[in-house]
Amino acid sequence: MRSLEFTVKRIMIKLFSTYDSGIINSRMPHFDFRTVSELVGQRTNRFLLKWNLLDNILSKVCQSL
Repeated sequence: MRSLEFTVKRIMIKLFSTYDSGIINSRMPHFDFRTVSELVGQRTNRFLLKWNLLDNILSKVCQSL
């Protein structure tokens, strides 16, 4: 994840022509850039919600058999 974070930061550095992390971090939300850890967290939560839903459906199906 750190190498992906580095890649996103490098893109922003080149886009804004600055190495100031304060400027880069303040501009990322304006372009809907999120950190890799945020994206992984969101996707993990979505997966777990779907997994729990599937687990509930399967348990009800198995009980009815």
